[in-house]
Amino acid sequence: HIKQNKVIRMLPREDEAINECWISDRDRFSYEGLNSEDRLQVPMIKEKGQWKESDWETALTLVGEKLKHIIHNDGPEALGMLISPQSTIEEGILAKKISNTLKSPHIDHRIRQSDFSLEHEASPWLGSHIDTVGQFDQYLLIGSNLRNEQPLLASRIRKSVNHGANLFVINSIDADPLMAVSEKMIQASHKLPHALAKVLKSMTELKGVLKKDIKFIKADIEKIKTDKVSDAIAKHLMKNVFAAKKNNTSILLGQIAQEHPDYSTIYKLAYEISKLSQANFGVMPTYANSVGLHAINVLPEKGGLHAYAMLEKKLKAYVLLNIEPQLDGSNAQLMQDAILSSDFTVALSAYNSKYLKNVDVILPVSPFTESSGTMINMEGRVQSYTAVTQSLGQSRPAWKVLRVLANHLNLKGFDYESSLDVKEAHIKSKNQFLTKELSNSIEIKSDYQIRITKPKQFSRIGESHQYCVDSVVRRAPSLQIAIQKSKAFAKLNPLEMKSLKLKTNDKIKVTQGKQSTNLIVIEDVSIPEGSIYIPSGIDETAHLSDIYGDCTVKKITSRSAS
Repeated sequence: HIKQNKVIRMLPREDEAINECWISDRDRFSYEGLNSEDRLQVPMIKEKGQWKESDWETALTLVGEKLKHIIHNDGPEALGMLISPQSTIEEGILAKKISNTLKSPHIDHRIRQSDFSLEHEASPWLGSHIDTVGQFDQYLLIGSNLRNEQPLLASRIRKSVNHGANLFVINSIDADPLMAVSEKMIQASHKLPHALAKVLKSMTELKGVLKKDIKFIKADIEKIKTDKVSDAIAKHLMKNVFAAKKNNTSILLGQIAQEHPDYSTIYKLAYEISKLSQANFGVMPTYANSVGLHAINVLPEKGGLHAYAMLEKKLKAYVLLNIEPQLDGSNAQLMQDAILSSDFTVALSAYNSKYLKNVDVILPVSPFTESSGTMINMEGRVQSYTAVTQSLGQSRPAWKVLRVLANHLNLKGFDYESSLDVKEAHIKSKNQFLTKELSNSIEIKSDYQIRITKPKQFSRIGESHQYCVDSVVRRAPSLQIAIQKSKAFAKLNPLEMKSLKLKTNDKIKVTQGKQSTNLIVIEDVSIPEGSIYIPSGIDETAHLSDIYGDCTVKKITSRSAS
């Protein structure tokens, strides 16, 4: 609902194939963030350390000159482009075209990923249509806090479980899915690949399974010890295969798996389990357009750096699209250090965020309600939309800003009149669904090891709460009030609390690398031994490092506090 050029209410559009009649609380109240006082209405330029308002021509001319100067002196490899996976297809197309035309190979949208060793020939996706998710007889959820990540998928799976389907969970947090779980394996974050390996080994020990098809290194198989739970999961997964019946099983990878430092190993193990059990295999995308941006190749070119490596390399220049650096990446400290060390960084943002204080220019872009664009959802459905309100102040749709920026970089071939022109020039198919661009299949070319790393003290579980996943929802007051009493706590298993002589509401010092922060700790049985839950995407943890990295914990006493 719109009033005086403002969105004042959000309601679901009924569609049985996608959301039925539902809308999540996150999506129902996220519109409040569109009207935040943080909305940026004019271009901002930093001069001698001070921010000054500017006009579009001055700001874009400056950005063009700075980027051209760096590329001329240091080569196109000095530029990196980091694109939010919430960005539209049109924005991704133009960003990629700018990168390619400048001959810079460094562009990526996988900003919360840390393991990039897996090579996908096509975009990972759900593996089935959304309306069939609730029709399986068995589910194996791997590395997923389902209700937090995919509340509407959780509703479909819950209906199926309530009608007799089996749910198996392998995860590093014992999150309550509000449905019956048949078997579960909850392991510390660094042991998550090992838990999957146990299930795969249990499957290989069943009569009739051909071990020659498994790509494990044999020495690793011999070291892995199965247990009753892994055996039970294996038997359930294989029972229909042995009975020569169709195995109506769905294996799904969630956000925790995708952001894990051993994601490639987790993926390979899950993929092998799905092949042995003849199950449907899918990846639940983390963001609205993760599938789409992967499908149109908003990825590094050959020899290019992925998102994490771009930050490690500390390039001379960065272009950020719809990113709050210390809240949206896989390593907040790494992103801040990279921006600080750069000669020039420009951010295209809807908000005047305090986390953009270290960039050089901020260009105000419109959020989704003030722009037209296209997203490709988790099932590969192409969904285009139009603006419902006018752009606020001097902000402009990001696709328009990128188009004009290309002109200031003296690049040809950017004469688009509308977002539809951009889309149709690069996506020729008129089909409602992408097909050939999507696939979860991989070729495991050689044996691979199951790496079991041991953290110094704890392995961090750094998932982002669904009300903190992007710049819009982080500014929705109703959502933030709902979690303000719980979002900034660290959580530890009762046994770990006892060993550290901690009680709920004690204050602890958490250290990752050279950075530390003080947090209140609470006892939580859902956290396995060896892990500590420290959420990402919030102010209190915005200067720590890897969201699934090592960390140490020390109790703060009255003496140490003073």
